[in-house]
Amino acid sequence: MKIAVVAAISLVSLIYLNRRRLRVFTNDGLRIYLGVAAIAIIAALSFGPPEYIVFKPGGRMAEINGNMKEVYPGWQLNRLLPMESFATPVLYGARWGDIYPATEADKAVLQGAFQVPGSPVSRFIWIILILGIVAADMVIRFLRRILEARQALASARTRDTINAYNSFIQRYRKGFFRPRSLLRKAENGRSDVYERYVRRTIALKAINERQVQFTEQTLENSNLTATEQREYKILLEQRRGYSRVLKLLGEVLAHNRLKGATSLPFQLDVSSGIYSDDFTQQYDTPLVLLEATRDDLEQKLERTMRLLGLPEFPAILEQHRDQAAAAKAGLARHSWAEYSQLASSIRHQIETGAQSSLLEPSEVKNLQSIATMYAQQYLFVKLTCGLPVNREFRQYQQRCAVAVENLLLDVFNRFIPDEQDDQGELAMFRDWSPTEKSVLRVDLAYTGSAFTSGLIPCKARFTFIMDDQLVCERAGRPASADENIDIKKRPLVDMLYNCAIAFSPPPAPRSENSVSPPQSETALRVLLEKLDDEINEHAKDMARDELENALYEQLPDELQETVIAVNQYIERQLDQMTDEAIEMAGTLLDLILNSGAGDE
Repeated sequence: MKIAVVAAISLVSLIYLNRRRLRVFTNDGLRIYLGVAAIAIIAALSFGPPEYIVFKPGGRMAEINGNMKEVYPGWQLNRLLPMESFATPVLYGARWGDIYPATEADKAVLQGAFQVPGSPVSRFIWIILILGIVAADMVIRFLRRILEARQALASARTRDTINAYNSFIQRYRKGFFRPRSLLRKAENGRSDVYERYVRRTIALKAINERQVQFTEQTLENSNLTATEQREYKILLEQRRGYSRVLKLLGEVLAHNRLKGATSLPFQLDVSSGIYSDDFTQQYDTPLVLLEATRDDLEQKLERTMRLLGLPEFPAILEQHRDQAAAAKAGLARHSWAEYSQLASSIRHQIETGAQSSLLEPSEVKNLQSIATMYAQQYLFVKLTCGLPVNREFRQYQQRCAVAVENLLLDVFNRFIPDEQDDQGELAMFRDWSPTEKSVLRVDLAYTGSAFTSGLIPCKARFTFIMDDQLVCERAGRPASADENIDIKKRPLVDMLYNCAIAFSPPPAPRSENSVSPPQSETALRVLLEKLDDEINEHAKDMARDELENALYEQLPDELQETVIAVNQYIERQLDQMTDEAIEMAGTLLDLILNSGAGDE
């Protein structure tokens, strides 16, 4: 009967706990443990020690409540903890089983005579049941976790990426049961992957340095035309800049390897003012910059007009007063047409009104071109000064600052295409972890254009400093002012162009043995594995400096062609960012507006 009662109560309890699924009983199977404890207590009350222990030799007749009754001294037990310290001395009525308080004499008789019938198992059955079931459950959980961890580690090794190892480490570093040996293997595997990426970056940099040397030697060739020299100088600067980008990437990867991180370790600092086009002079506001530019152009224009024998420019502008007023009114209607008509009229007057007889005709023509250029720039700056440029720049700067973090993460992720998250998105760098001695300073500069709303598109300069040392400095350029882009998205599109262009690889040299850049993820994976294998084959067990020197001095042709293909893939990925700029800017704009940042 007892067994049937215990079984029924246990079954009902487990069904209740399973159906209710109370929140407080869900963590770590606590719900099940409480059910097991309840069953164990019921079992202890059913099969454990008795409630009373009576000593027959001590039986006697005692007067209780005026009546003589036969009683025996004994103990009232705590059935869950049948020990003397938890037991109470009592007198047990033999006839009706009544319980009476023990006298001092009875307590003296019972002193040292405490004992419980049965074995220790029957006395503490509920504790043994709970400990046994919990221990068995913990062993099963530990074995199951070990088996799961081994399978997960095998999967991470198959993917062989930092994200795969990080997922394993983050999952199994928590909880009571930690497979420490497997965690150490995962950390070693992650470190090996970081080292592979660093060596790959070193190979890219070494080969780019060889191209820098080749470009420098080509520039020393005196047979180049002026146009070719100019093109090679631009290419040389691009390749030198790309070497600095690869050096920066290598430093970040080495830092993250030590920290076990997947972030960019820089404190973002967006300069408050605006720079001139060549980043040589900083101004507090765009209006101050425009006024300084206008004054400078006015002086240049005055000297040029004097050489041409023309009246001072303010006098010429006064002759076109009506057109100047129309141009100003046109800007209020978001139209540059009237400005174009004014500039055309002044250009015609400069070209036809030159009166200098001391200059050669060719010199006059050159001066007319220069004067026309200065006049157009002066008119443009003068009209732009009347627009709300300061207000628009504050919003432009604010949205650029919000967007630059996401955009730079996207840019640098494209250099390590191996790393993807569970959704297939590039995820080498997931966030920013600012450190005291690592700073990314972003400066915005005037590019000589503006919109009728007062918005000035800016180019950006990115300066990376680590341990108080300049590691990399790159500058981009905004999207073309001719592109039809929503004015709200314009700051984000400009910053996207700046980021993609600043860090894009230079054009790669072509040869007969060139390897085509991969067109699919499978082809990309094969190409990257080939690159890593070739690096290991030609520079195995070398330190980083030795590896760079070895690849710079004795570079196998097949490795060079593989690197060029990887660079072309990265270049294509960054070009894709600019191709999708408007869509990406729309997504970023939604994030900014939903978060309330940058929206006035």
